[in-house]
Amino acid sequence: PHWHGHTEDQVSGGMAGAIIVKGDIDELPGIKDLPERLLVLTTQNSTDNNPDTPVRLVNGQLQPTLQIRPGEVQRWRILNASADDFYNFAIDGQEFFIIS
Repeated sequence: PHWHGHTEDQVSGGMAGAIIVKGDIDELPGIKDLPERLLVLTTQNSTDNNPDTPVRLVNGQLQPTLQIRPGEVQRWRILNASADDFYNFAIDGQEFFIIS
């Protein structure tokens, strides 16, 4: 919380980011050597400033393509840096494990 009361405006304008905290879990077998991705999800106002048509971005990109080999396991660090949006994740036929 910030005393100035403009946090939502700042986050909606893209002023948000991730801080990665590492610890013992990062050294566990099955996690330690996985390829890792940081996915920062943001929602910004559309270019026509219409709040009814938000633009949802991943790492600042609109509809990016992520590369992964068949059968590969990756560790995804996902940050919802949107001011007002919630996300439900699913990829058909894939299983997710939430670490924290």
